[in-house]
Amino acid sequence: MNDPKHIRLVITVPQAAAAMTAAALEAYCVAVSAFELDPGGDWIIEAIATTLPDPEALTTSLALVEAVSGVSVPLPTVESLPDIDWLAENRKASFLSAPSGSSFAPVIQMPCHPQVPLY
Repeated sequence: MNDPKHIRLVITVPQAAAAMTAAALEAYCVAVSAFELDPGGDWIIEAIATTLPDPEALTTSLALVEAVSGVSVPLPTVESLPDIDWLAENRKASFLSAPSGSSFAPVIQMPCHPQVPLY
C-alpha cells in the first residue's frame, strides 16, 4: 500500500483551547483551520499534514495545551486523504457558465449564495 500524500487530523475542543490547539498542530501540518461549532462553545480544528506526525511529540504538544488551557484536549482522529487533483475538482464543481451579454461569465457557487455571478 502506498503512503498517503496528505493526512487529515481533526480535533473538537472547547473554545478555551481552540487557538492553542490550532497553534500546536501548526508545528506538524501544512494547513490548519478552526471552525466555531456554536457561539462560545466547541471548535473543530482540522489540519492537513504531508507526513504522519510523531505520536509521542503530538501527544506531548496537546498535553501542554491541556496544562495551559485547563481543559481536556483529545487526540485527533487521523485519516488518509485520497490523492485527488483538488484544483481540477474545484473547477468542475464551482465554476459554471452563465450568460453575460454576448458571452459567458464564470459563476462561483457559494453555500449561502449559489450561482452568484462575479461581474
